[in-house]
Amino acid sequence: MSEQDLRIVLSFDDKTKRYKADAHNVPAEEAVGRVKNPADVTAVIIQKERHRAANVKRCKPCKQAAEDFQKRLREGVTKLAEEIQAGQPPADTNDEADHE
Repeated sequence: MSEQDLRIVLSFDDKTKRYKADAHNVPAEEAVGRVKNPADVTAVIIQKERHRAANVKRCKPCKQAAEDFQKRLREGVTKLAEEIQAGQPPADTNDEADHE
């Protein structure tokens, strides 16, 4: 298995209101099966390289990946809200290639 096939499984922690890593070094084809509770807010993201930490709770790259994911998500939601407030349709609805 190549390192491009690895994934990190993140879930949203209601107590802390932050994403946290639940699993890492997971083969892509097994990532969805690692979701603990399908009702939870969960994300599976690409892992750039194998993480050395055996315990995902102590893995610094996973903590950084969770923080980066949350930041990108927050920025995307903020941008979408600003576009809607300004009366603009969301950016991807302007892409005619998706509607052909």
